[in-house]
Amino acid sequence: LKRLTSIVETALVTDWMPPGAVYTGLVIAGFGQDEVSPGYVNMEVLGSIGGVLKHRVAAAYRTTGDRPSAVESFAMNGPVQAFLDGARPEFRLRAYSATVEELIERLKPVMDKVARKDPALAADIEADLVEALFEAPARGLSDAVRGHWDTVSSNLVLGVRSLPAEGLSDHAARLLSLAVLEHELTGNRTVSKPITILEMSKGRHRFLDDPQL
Repeated sequence: LKRLTSIVETALVTDWMPPGAVYTGLVIAGFGQDEVSPGYVNMEVLGSIGGVLKHRVAAAYRTTGDRPSAVESFAMNGPVQAFLDGARPEFRLRAYSATVEELIERLKPVMDKVARKDPALAADIEADLVEALFEAPARGLSDAVRGHWDTVSSNLVLGVRSLPAEGLSDHAARLLSLAVLEHELTGNRTVSKPITILEMSKGRHRFLDDPQL
């Protein structure tokens, strides 16, 4: 871990971190020496300040009997995240903002009419209405994402649970092809071929070069 931290810190000091990026990251996945099930740790790296690498553990996961499988995506993962959640985080944010703005625009004339007739009543309604305007769209989007994930996970996660390592790498290749295709079509070369897949099982690993990636 210290060696990996040193590599990331050196890369950041040499201006490897993309301009405008809030943070980069490092994901460590595999099997512990005394563990029979795999796990991963996702670290968000904010940068090197005064020779000290500023980072935090964003997520950690180990498969157990109650949580036998997981599907996660990290850098340049917009298409994969849309597949898993039903929409990208940036799209959900825009949808939320646009919905709130539209509701405010539609309700403002109504509130102005109420205020002209009864200012005190308008003030009471506005206090409750403002809270609802911001909470309702967020809850609606959250419910939609949860519903989509329930549909996906009922098939995907159950399927992943029963697959050997070879089958999992095939699924990973298909998911990665979404990101590769999008970036090729949009001319963004931050994700491009070739991409190597690391396939791991307890005590064994191999690197796969998918001809499609």
